[in-house]
Amino acid sequence: MISQKKNRIYLNGSDCIMLAFDYQMRRLGAPGNMGQIILGLSSRFSETDFRNQISLVKKRFPIINAVLKRGLFNRIPYWEVDADSGLPYPQVKTHDLEKSTGPATLKALKRDILNQPMNIKKGELVRFDLIYTAGGCMKVIMTWAHVLMDAHGAESFLAIVGGSLMGKTDFNPTNNLMSGGYKNRFFDPPSSPPKWQDAKKFFNRIDNIASAPPVSLYTKYKQKIKPRLDYQIISFDLDETKYLLDLAEKNCGFLNESEYFISSVMGEFHNVCCAKGLDSPSYVVPLSVDLRKKGTRLPVFSNQFATLLYSFKPENLLCRESIIEAFKIQTQDAFRNNLIFANLCALEFSRFLPSWLYARKVRQTLKGEIASIVIANPGKSLSDLSTFMGIPVSYQHHVPTVVIPPGIGVVFYTYSGKLFITLAYLEGMISPVEADEFLQKIRSHLLHRD
Repeated sequence: MISQKKNRIYLNGSDCIMLAFDYQMRRLGAPGNMGQIILGLSSRFSETDFRNQISLVKKRFPIINAVLKRGLFNRIPYWEVDADSGLPYPQVKTHDLEKSTGPATLKALKRDILNQPMNIKKGELVRFDLIYTAGGCMKVIMTWAHVLMDAHGAESFLAIVGGSLMGKTDFNPTNNLMSGGYKNRFFDPPSSPPKWQDAKKFFNRIDNIASAPPVSLYTKYKQKIKPRLDYQIISFDLDETKYLLDLAEKNCGFLNESEYFISSVMGEFHNVCCAKGLDSPSYVVPLSVDLRKKGTRLPVFSNQFATLLYSFKPENLLCRESIIEAFKIQTQDAFRNNLIFANLCALEFSRFLPSWLYARKVRQTLKGEIASIVIANPGKSLSDLSTFMGIPVSYQHHVPTVVIPPGIGVVFYTYSGKLFITLAYLEGMISPVEADEFLQKIRSHLLHRD
């Protein structure tokens, strides 16, 4: 249990693929596989109170500064959780921009924070940055190592830190915040090893895609690209959000929101690639599927997703209808062949491979590529994040780092009934002007204004 002085918590397959991506990104000079949540507050809380809260949370959940190790014989990575480790994490840094000259200074600071690596081998898994801005406002930025938890887990943890979930019985250390994971739901018994014949279905899917492997923008422009991430965010008002979600339900199928979002992104992304002279025989998009039991946010400190791989030929991307049709066909095939479980089995096998080897195998299969673009849809943000440290939250943003290649990704999420889109990309891959144009065209596509 986490409440013991020392404990081993083994990573699951989804955690291990995040660890492999972290290795891949650091190998290419990027800060690592991380995620960020940014909260905007209209007033300030006491820094002393916040540091005291962090100390309390750290005592209750020492996994947040656990050290990553690997088993001597089975080679499976695990967290060594030591309640008395004395490690100086999570760190809390403050930045005073109250007399800043303008929004460009804030944007530059947030970009710098995103590009600061974390020392996960030494137990740095979470950090906080408090930015004081004009008018008594502040921003709270939580950055976390993706190997520790996914976006859903991070939202829950941030709500614990902010006090909203601190007293909830589901969120206490006695169950390690680890109960209800996908292994308990999909493997019978949960300790049973994955079957190769099931995993092979997923590898066969990769082999089929590899017959016409994608070429990413990163591969074409890697000599000009810097290993630093930038990002832009757009938002929709309440009426726009309701309108486009109604369109998604009307025009798309089982995964209607994700299907609608992908159709809007891929058509415009294909146009961007053509304009930049990229000739790719296919476009590969990984779509994460949350595997938590409906209605729960547990487990927190764990990645709980499977990945469905979608491949589009250039002729599939010429209009909205053809994109949706190609998506539907592949989704039906995925459920017919139980590719979600096949992916889980493949992920579980990855636990026994060194991170660098797994990342290399993926790249070798797809001729050096991993995907054309990453698209994620975490869905509705946690309602318990409407306040933080007793202060109402004005907005919440998700900002990811993106595995390289492709080095570009789009995240859709809703907060307080409003849709937000974050576009993250490597500097030099596209210009800020091109990024803004890309997002505005996605907006028009979603609202049927194209």
